[in-house]
Amino acid sequence: MHKLLLGVSLFAVIASAKAQQDSLTTQLETVHITDTRFKLEKSESGKPVIVITEDDLAARPGDDLAQVLNDYAGIEINGARSNAGQNLSYFIRGGRNRQVTVLIDGVQVSDPSQIASDFNLQLVNTQDVERIEVLKGASSVLYGSGASSAVISITTKKTARKTVAARVYAYIGSDNSEAAQDYDLASFRSGARVSGTLQGDEGFTYAVGVNQEYTDGLSAVQPLDGSEGESDTFNQLNAHAQVGFKNLHGVKWTSRFDYDRINAAFDNFDYTDADNENRTEQLRFSNQLGYDYGKGSIELRNNNTWTDREIVSSFPSLFDARSITADLYNKHDWGRLQTVVGVNAQFNAFESQNVPFGSTDFATAISEDDADITILDPYVNLLYKTNFGLNLAAGARYNTHSLYDGELVYSINPSYRTDLGSGSAKVFASYATAYIAPSLFQLYDPSFGNENLVPEENTTIEVGVGYETADFGIQVTAYQRDENQFVDFVNVDPVNFIFQYQNVDAETQAQGIEVEGRYSIMDNLRLTANYTFTERDTEALQLRIPRHKVNASLSWTVNDRNTIMASYNLIGSRDDAFFDPMTFASTPVELESFTLVDLRYTHKVPSKGLTLFAGITNLLNEEYQELFGFQTQGRNARIGFSLEL
Repeated sequence: MHKLLLGVSLFAVIASAKAQQDSLTTQLETVHITDTRFKLEKSESGKPVIVITEDDLAARPGDDLAQVLNDYAGIEINGARSNAGQNLSYFIRGGRNRQVTVLIDGVQVSDPSQIASDFNLQLVNTQDVERIEVLKGASSVLYGSGASSAVISITTKKTARKTVAARVYAYIGSDNSEAAQDYDLASFRSGARVSGTLQGDEGFTYAVGVNQEYTDGLSAVQPLDGSEGESDTFNQLNAHAQVGFKNLHGVKWTSRFDYDRINAAFDNFDYTDADNENRTEQLRFSNQLGYDYGKGSIELRNNNTWTDREIVSSFPSLFDARSITADLYNKHDWGRLQTVVGVNAQFNAFESQNVPFGSTDFATAISEDDADITILDPYVNLLYKTNFGLNLAAGARYNTHSLYDGELVYSINPSYRTDLGSGSAKVFASYATAYIAPSLFQLYDPSFGNENLVPEENTTIEVGVGYETADFGIQVTAYQRDENQFVDFVNVDPVNFIFQYQNVDAETQAQGIEVEGRYSIMDNLRLTANYTFTERDTEALQLRIPRHKVNASLSWTVNDRNTIMASYNLIGSRDDAFFDPMTFASTPVELESFTLVDLRYTHKVPSKGLTLFAGITNLLNEEYQELFGFQTQGRNARIGFSLEL
């Protein structure tokens, strides 16, 4: 408890000292497009959009997306601090994986074979990312089914403007638990990328890149006998190739091919070591075609994803999934009125195989003839900007699903900005509905599926206020999300341990407060911080979600070559539950709060295009549990370099 009070007190001091907004950059206003698809200054937006820039990511080389996102208000990605191959749970604003939509270059990506049909962020190479935007709150109007608690929009790096540009990088480090502090080299990452533009700024563009990561340190589980357990390896390969074209007549086109592979070892669910492995291969082929005309543009974006997963264990299984998404829309600027009119189409399907009891051969468990859905959604979004600081965004989308009746979702989002003293103040509010269709796994799994499931319906109310100047800013947001027909994993027969996915009749709620701040103490010393309070109305839905969380970062730009950054994280106590192999029952447990302190140092040699990096995570070697029975990272060191050619 004393750690929690210390963290909250620290944040109060930071906030009272004029703390901040989402991004770790020094920019007062950041251009973004996630919440309206138009380029807006952040001060004009009526939504709390997190913007993570290329500079923010460059300050944390070697960290993956989940580790980066965990430092922002309203976000808790469980599993990011554990073994490298640990499953990730996206607890954003108290939601679950199925309430989060992931976009890559503006198009939805998913894995229909997953329980929640969610996209695994571990498949994305952070070194290939230029920008991340997180739009919190219900956003089904623009992004369809599942965009209830957040949209994570990932933009890959642009091609270089010159004919040929290259970048190579490599990082090595340890992968210790808190108890084992031998600092053996156990984590390796390296990669390269070449890109360019032919015929000057207008013409053909190209890019090709590869990334390899290998980790052999932590055991996935923390054995009940107190031993360290055998290390479980994590092996990742990312490769991409991209070509495109742009000309003076407003035509632009880009096609990109991605191949991502992960082999992650894991242990048994009774917390004993085992030689299990989760193998994932994913192919993604995406296209962006656009035409700019005067005050508008027409965009067509599509993504085709093929995912193969194999579970190697005592209960082996195979999954083969396909996902096709296409989004066609028109953006037009009429002056004070901006409009987006479009239609989104999705096709998802998968099949699975397992080995029935008493057999040695794989047999079909879920057939693709059954497990497939088609979605076709027309939508419209409007933004009206007055000349006295009031903006009004509103939109509607009609969800048509091959298994269900049509569903209308809508949103309204007014905001008002005005000059106040040497800065500006903003107030905003929103009311939005969202629609979450059951996943194919929840519908058709032979053991737990339920074809009688109906879609969830969410409603989110949000209000916020902010104030900022060039040196400081603070924003406070409060929200409440009401969830109807929530799909839960229910014990329908406690005697025979039979579970099934079912809609919960009672309405459930999530509510919270997010405070974000920044303060430039001096020109070269800046402080950022945020505090999150999250509460669910039932204990079962609060599992692994901290009610209180504090993040803070102090960045010192020593000179134009050297930067030192210290970060602080406080994660409050959480409820958890685990399967007791002795009693065959789910047993509740409380996980204690913990604090993490990290140090990072970067040194740039601009004339050589060289950047050197060194970092220590969990500097105080805190002992903690992220989820019961699984290993977490202790104090670890990492060094590396990147070279621009």
